Amino acid sequence: MSTLLTTHPVIDDVLERFQDRLGPDLTRYRNHVYRGLNYQRMLLQLDTVPDEIALAWVLHDIGLWTAGWDYIGPSSDFVDDLAPDFGITDIAHVKQMVELHHKLRPCADEWSETFRVADRIDVSMGLLKGPLAR
Repeated sequence: MSTLLTTHPVIDDVLERFQDRLGPDLTRYRNHVYRGLNYQRMLLQLDTVPDEIALAWVLHDIGLWTAGWDYIGPSSDFVDDLAPDFGITDIAHVKQMVELHHKLRPCADEWSETFRVADRIDVSMGLLKGPLAR
């Protein structure tokens, strides 16, 4: 896990599909997605990223641009629509990462917990770094 991921086929495909809705925020959202993905990779000590995790990252906040401030549900709904396009069958697990990423207390599921912590690390600009060293 020596290099940061800056591309993933699932993320890049979905971002392309939403580029019109994201408009001028596309680059900012893409950067947030990849930073969070890389933080989660570090927390899980993964060399490769499962497509399920990649799909959760690219969709976790997408509802902000499609539905407004009440966006978690709409973001999760896109999992149902897009998971089959990438051969993802564990839809419930992907939805869980999306739906719990703002949960205040720890999650029992390792992927959901590391997703939650990784998002918090990025949103706080590293101030709330969790178990990661600077």
